[in-house]
Amino acid sequence: MPAPYTHCVDPVILRYYYKSLLPTWLPARFVKAMLDTLVKRAVRRGGSRSLILPYLEICITPRCNLKCRHCANFMQLYDQAEDYPADTVLNAFSKFLDGIDYLAKLRILGGEPLLHKGLAEIVDFCGKHRKIGRIIVVSNGSLTPDGDIIRALRNAGAQVHISNYERTRKRREEVTEVLRTNGIHVLFTKNQQWKDYGRGEHFAYSPDKVRAVFKKCPIHCKTLVGEEFHICPRSAHGTILGFIHKREEDYLNVHALSTKELTRRIIRLYNTDHVEACYHCNDKAHALLLPPGEQ
Repeated sequence: MPAPYTHCVDPVILRYYYKSLLPTWLPARFVKAMLDTLVKRAVRRGGSRSLILPYLEICITPRCNLKCRHCANFMQLYDQAEDYPADTVLNAFSKFLDGIDYLAKLRILGGEPLLHKGLAEIVDFCGKHRKIGRIIVVSNGSLTPDGDIIRALRNAGAQVHISNYERTRKRREEVTEVLRTNGIHVLFTKNQQWKDYGRGEHFAYSPDKVRAVFKKCPIHCKTLVGEEFHICPRSAHGTILGFIHKREEDYLNVHALSTKELTRRIIRLYNTDHVEACYHCNDKAHALLLPPGEQ
């Protein structure tokens, strides 16, 4: 279930947030004692007064060199996909970060993000920003990152999550070796299975049913696509592609809001009980498993 904002931030995330605020020259023993005190105090009062987000993903391009039939994010439905320019991505993300106090985990994805010529610039920006904790670039493992991307990943302390597709197994092993040789941590999902959320068709759910679909949704993928923040990537891409009705209450444009209003709207989206995209999700997806990466 997509948790409301007040249930999203746990003591581990609080610890990372408070640590990001402390000077790096402080002795480790002093830092530990201070973090223990701050986290305990926040837990006692029911959370931090700051806006701390546990997770966000940025789609920097819908382009992909694979055409996965069952891609849950609808990448296979783009006919003429184009990269979001790096300055567009960074301007929107910078404005989004103005509205929050800390982001615990950021995933940079596509499509296939290694196709984006500005990936190194985007990773550089994220690695230098104090409001961002863990950085993960998600790749299908079919492309070897160039020297600029390797440098950016290493300097940012970023990790690379490689999808475990049989089609790319041999190439994936080569890419993994390059990354690990350059000191970059690589993540895999073992025994990966995809769920069948549907191809975007509309289901005639009742109001109670659509709220139930949202409540049991296993996706926690708050996403920034272009200048828009959505609580679901299917919502973002389905509205771009035009087959999901775009409701004002289901997203926000970061450049259209003041910083104060942006903060308020982010929390409101976290606390919603459904979005229009839920009418386009199969409520039996948890029981319908698909082979990952099938072309």
